[in-house]
Parts: sequence; structure tokens; C-alpha cells
Amino acid sequence: MHKILIAGFQNANIMDEVASSDKNIQVIFSDSIGHTIDVLSHDPNTLLIHDSYYKSHKNEINRKLNENVHTKMFMFSENLGDRHLNRLHDVNYTAYTMKTHIITKEFLENLASFSADLDGSYRFKDLMIDYRKNHVRIGTEILILTPMAYDLLVYLKLHSCMTLSRDELIRAVWGYSFLGDSRTIDTHIKSLRRKLGPYRCLVKTVWGKGYKFQEC
Repeated sequence: MHKILIAGFQNANIMDEVASSDKNIQVIFSDSIGHTIDVLSHDPNTLLIHDSYYKSHKNEINRKLNENVHTKMFMFSENLGDRHLNRLHDVNYTAYTMKTHIITKEFLENLASFSADLDGSYRFKDLMIDYRKNHVRIGTEILILTPMAYDLLVYLKLHSCMTLSRDELIRAVWGYSFLGDSRTIDTHIKSLRRKLGPYRCLVKTVWGKGYKFQEC
């Protein structure tokens, strides 16, 4: 059973949606810091938290998660440029920022799968994303990717149940310091696909909207 703690969200009506999941997932909602800390003490697999709630209770949450490094934290943020994709700098646990999104059954199932993979790797045929070593391998060959190209691929994989616009990808992976037109992301996508070779189809163009990760 994969246990997901959802903390700091006001709309509890999503409970009806996610409760219908046929996957092996348990969802716990919390809107108070006391309850959040109590649940974190019982080692949930995944914490999904709103950034405003995290900022209000940052010290308590960081302290608890640093005691329990097995819980993976995913933070909803409307200001992705404030932080980059990878581990937050002032914590020792695994933490990712995500695009704000409607919480659905499909979203939580994807999140649980990604969170579980972080302890090892994601595999599709003979392609492997090794999250512990931060590299991508096809068969026995390790692909030569820049850190930004790796982050771009992982961010698309994290959001594989949705389409991400060019601007969203730039803010999440490069931050507000990015210099250039949003179309520049097309060049990076093209380069990433070239490196992926026979698995270039994993990065799908959604015409008029952006890009998404999709198994092919």
C-alpha cells in the first residue's frame, strides 16, 4: 500500500475522486500542522503539499522529514521559477516542485509510481532513468546528457499525466534567470530527443500546447 499525505489544500472534495482509485494507494488529507506532523511520524511514502502551507510551517515540516528521509515530498507551486526542479537546497530529504494541477485519480497514481521509482529507477524496455545516479541508460550505454537535459526529461516524466507549455518548462528547469525566447525550449527538446535515439518518441509534441512524456 502506497500512502500519500496531502497537506495544505482547501478543497477536500477531491477525496471522492481519488477514493475511487483501483491502485494500491491510501490517501490521507490534512489541513492542520499538528495532524500533518502526526501523519509524517508514521512514515508515509509520499507527501503532496501546497507551497503556501509549506512556507507557513517550513521549520516543523523540514525537521520531521529530516528525521524520516524515506518520505518523498512534492510541492505544488504557481511560481516554479523560485526554485529549480531538483532537491531543495536546505533539506536532506527528496523534494521536488511541481506545476499546480487539479488533483485527480490519474494524477495520484502517476505520482505514486514516480515516488516509488525514486528509490531506484524507471524502466521502459531497455531504457532506464537511474534517479540515484542521475543518469539515463539505454542497454549498457550511459547517455551523455547535460544536467539541464536530465532535469528536463525527469520533469516531463514527473508530469507525465499532463502537457507542459514551453514557459512552464523554462520556469521549472531553468528558472527566471533564463535568457532567450520561449521557443528556445524547442532546441533543447530536439537535442534531448536526438540523445534518446530509438526512444525519442517518449517526448511527445502536443501541437499548440507544449510537450509531454508518454510511453510509446
